[in-house]
Amino acid sequence: MAHPARTPRRRVLRPRPRAEPTRTPHTPTLLSRSRPTGRRGDEQEFRGGCLTCDWEGPVHRGDGYGDGDNEAVEDAHDHAFPGWRTLPPITRVEDRWEIPRSRGRWAQLTSRYPVGWVNQGAPILAWSRYRREVHAPPHRGRPRYELRVDRPPSNQGERPIDQGALF
Repeated sequence: MAHPARTPRRRVLRPRPRAEPTRTPHTPTLLSRSRPTGRRGDEQEFRGGCLTCDWEGPVHRGDGYGDGDNEAVEDAHDHAFPGWRTLPPITRVEDRWEIPRSRGRWAQLTSRYPVGWVNQGAPILAWSRYRREVHAPPHRGRPRYELRVDRPPSNQGERPIDQGALF
């Protein structure tokens, strides 16, 4: 018995769906330089930058130690994590080290972060202990910035409106 002649199948070429471009997470960093100014010594300039793209923020001048450098780091975080200022802060100094080491407390704090931010290195916010406290950069023990934010004002000096009615 003879086999019927096989006709070659025609391949239908369909365009492949385009894959969503993967967003490379931005990585904030601090750029700094000292410039000699003559009699006054050196002038320091700070600028926020991104390690994964060409973005650089405006120049801030200051002496460091929270003056000029904090503003530059905040600019870099505005670029990498827009809205970071609304993240929940750590309110006790002791918790700055305890929370990242405790899985349960870390999960509780970061559950209020936007999806994907924790894995991208979003900052930890902590209440400042004093004015112009320097933001802590990433290091071996903590792979993300710890940004100091001002405490909300306390209402200790205010008396309730109806306090006079009690006496």
